[in-house]
Amino acid sequence: MIRKDIQALRAYAVGIVVIYHAGFSIFGHHLVRSGFIGVDIFFVISGYLIIGMMVSEYVKTGSLHLLNFVARRARRLIPAAALVLIFTLVASWLFIPGLEGQRAALDIRAASFYFANLRFAAIAMDYWAPQSVSPVIHFWSLGVEEQFYLMFPALMALLIILRRNLKLWTLVLVLAIISVGSYLLMQSHMSVGNQFGFYSPLSRAWEFALGGIVAILGRDFQPRKMQFVRIARLVAVLGLLYSAVAFSSKVLWPSPHTLIPVLSTMLLLWVGGSEVAAANQGPKLFELDFVQRIGTWSYSIYLWHWPLLFFATRLLQPGAKSPEDLKLIFAVPAVVLSVVFAAATYRWIENPLRNAPSLKASAKKSLAVGLGLSVLVAGLATVAYANPSSRLNSQPIADLSNAKSATINNPHWVNTIISAHTPKLTSTDGIVLTPGEIKSARSDFPRTYSNGCHTSSPDPALPKGCVFGSSKSGRLVGLFGNSHANQYFEGVLAAATESDAKVLSLTRSGCSVADVDFVLGTKSWEVCNAWRKNAVTAIIKARPTVLFVASTLKTSVIDPKTGAVAVTPARGKELYLAGFRRMVANFAKAGIKVVVIRDNPFFDSNALDCLSARTANACTQPLVPFLTPAQFSSGGVSGISNVVGVDLTRTYCTNKVCPAVRDGHIVWRDSHHLTSTYANLLTPIFSGIIKHEIVLN
Repeated sequence: MIRKDIQALRAYAVGIVVIYHAGFSIFGHHLVRSGFIGVDIFFVISGYLIIGMMVSEYVKTGSLHLLNFVARRARRLIPAAALVLIFTLVASWLFIPGLEGQRAALDIRAASFYFANLRFAAIAMDYWAPQSVSPVIHFWSLGVEEQFYLMFPALMALLIILRRNLKLWTLVLVLAIISVGSYLLMQSHMSVGNQFGFYSPLSRAWEFALGGIVAILGRDFQPRKMQFVRIARLVAVLGLLYSAVAFSSKVLWPSPHTLIPVLSTMLLLWVGGSEVAAANQGPKLFELDFVQRIGTWSYSIYLWHWPLLFFATRLLQPGAKSPEDLKLIFAVPAVVLSVVFAAATYRWIENPLRNAPSLKASAKKSLAVGLGLSVLVAGLATVAYANPSSRLNSQPIADLSNAKSATINNPHWVNTIISAHTPKLTSTDGIVLTPGEIKSARSDFPRTYSNGCHTSSPDPALPKGCVFGSSKSGRLVGLFGNSHANQYFEGVLAAATESDAKVLSLTRSGCSVADVDFVLGTKSWEVCNAWRKNAVTAIIKARPTVLFVASTLKTSVIDPKTGAVAVTPARGKELYLAGFRRMVANFAKAGIKVVVIRDNPFFDSNALDCLSARTANACTQPLVPFLTPAQFSSGGVSGISNVVGVDLTRTYCTNKVCPAVRDGHIVWRDSHHLTSTYANLLTPIFSGIIKHEIVLN
């Protein structure tokens, strides 16, 4: 028997997900700020239904038919998913050329076998940055569900083998242990910014397990009075409504906040499964025909909504960063089309195959159809990856008509050096690049990546052997910071060699440098903080003649006044700048001439993605929106003796725009790093700075 309250819950869950992704708003305020909780609702429902179904089978037969269980899942889920994936693959090949299209093909291939979530975690795809996510990003949750559908039945079968007379209380205890362990794992992952905390089935299993506990306990422990059911439903509904509007994408998720929608869903499922609730009419809203239909189509709606919103954004409003920015005139038709496609998919694909007599009669046939469809999608995706669309677009990626000028300040002698040696802007920079040139730029890193001197190790100890150049030289030049310092390594080394100097390179991936305690997730970033202290000690001991420092602004820092993370970005900036100045001043007091390089821009798109899909001229970006204020780097060290701030912005951008190609060379290897080849073109500039500073010393 179909429970109308569960269908209504499904309708609510998919509805808030779609409204959230479509960015529907009134007077500039989003109708749903935290529609992502819809996925958590689905996880609890899935645990409730699947575990409840398996327990019922075990109670009736004393065993589990795993093959039949998996076959039912295959008939129910794979055909509709395969249809949507093929549609998305064709649309991706037609409308997402170049490297981004190839990545979409790989994502679709992973989604075809329901491990897209593991791929997204491995490549650290940020779910909260819609402008950079996949057209099948929503398949992460389906991957989590399918992996749970495989793990839990196998676990339950093992328990039955180990304990022939398995008691349901034993199963509840096992689910409780899974819930606690998974919840703690989730907290551990999320507190240090590990993407597996979001995407992993292990850190989401607690939501399914809690649903299963409700299913088991609800068999014997049921509310007896309708008044209690009504009050419980009201509390649960209020909890779900609150959850949909209370949180923003900036909140850590999943987290203890996730308990609100999870517990609310559990409460609704528990009281809705009681005999007293079944004997009385449910809330009228639950009974409405359109609510029940949305609940019935919820799986197909979920499948269709994101690709349609994604491509509506790309085709109809290309300037929008994400579907959340779509105008209503485009977003509403996309959502309506999602429902229409879902209804058609349910009627002609999902339901007929799920109930096909020949498939229902044979688990092997069901599995063969499911596997065949998955193999078909994966094969098509592989072909699409190997044969990417070669069409190039000459439409500019950004509107440069109102590009603003950035303030760029340098000492006169630095400007003289930069003016004399900056790579030129040439007429040939607008040429179409070959796939080979773009592929080469993707791996155009300094040698410090391969030899381990640019570290990302969990060990805060400094790598050995990171002094480069002639061992006979008595002069030493230092390079210190994160990857934004390391990108200049080849140019600094070549320049130091010209001045008969060695180079000490101490850089760490993602680890900004300032005399503060940085935070990763919600905890102190111990590895970064310890490495930085080790590096500062080593630099002061080595006392290089000139030390180049480059780092990115990071506002997630511990506030010494509270002992907790800085409560606002403004406070974080204040602490970072003070810590940066302290660190630089300590170097200067040790007799080291410090050259602080202004941080380079962070663009909102990957330059190589653009170059693989557009002409080079079309990939020019405006400078000002992406350039961090100089006060947090080169401009923030004024007044400190023995320290000079150097702004290299005009060596790779103009004062208004940033080309992707300059002087015949690709400038950017991603959205915020120079290619090592281009950085090497800056050798004369580093050479001039080093010689000037050596003379002063």
